[in-house]
Amino acid sequence: MKRIIAGILIGVMTVMLLAGCGARSGRKDEAQGESAKQAVENFLTAVQNKDTETAAKYLEDGEKLDFDDVSEWNGLYDKVLDFDYKILSAKEEAKSAKVKVKFITYDWSSFFGAMVSDIVDAALGYAFNAISNGDGLDEDAMKNIMSEVMDKNMSILDEKDEDYELEIVLRKDSDGWKITKGDSLTNGLFGGALDKMKEAFGKLLP
Repeated sequence: MKRIIAGILIGVMTVMLLAGCGARSGRKDEAQGESAKQAVENFLTAVQNKDTETAAKYLEDGEKLDFDDVSEWNGLYDKVLDFDYKILSAKEEAKSAKVKVKFITYDWSSFFGAMVSDIVDAALGYAFNAISNGDGLDEDAMKNIMSEVMDKNMSILDEKDEDYELEIVLRKDSDGWKITKGDSLTNGLFGGALDKMKEAFGKLLP
């Protein structure tokens, strides 16, 4: 049960922001004159504003972010997008660049830690009652448990008091600078919580 729940939460964190879906988007000519720093700033601003068209233009795979896929997590999703950031440095070469960004966000590690603990307790109680009554486990019931636990722990996300520094890697092609998409970028937006979750549940996940 813990293995399943850990996998679900890490999956939610990864998919919520950076799982690309939809049509590819090309860059406009004016993007060719942008610096790598400007490209990162424009991308992060687009993510904050749920501007899928603009955000897609700065991703290496060119795929749109699909915010509708996480509509059931809207309360949580709004918190994820409520981050601040500061560009610390930018090193640009002919075809590659690294831009270091400081993310200022919520205490996601504490939030997901509390989520796991509460969901395990609630899910085990539900499973015991279902088995005792001769009923099967219902997927919708599990989703309701997760939603209730999420609502219970949202107060943990009242203050933006977590700093996390991340070096974003970009590559330049004929359309301009594009960001390499991956878990590291998601990790930055979650204030480093993805790494901490993977470390905490490494023995439970395949």
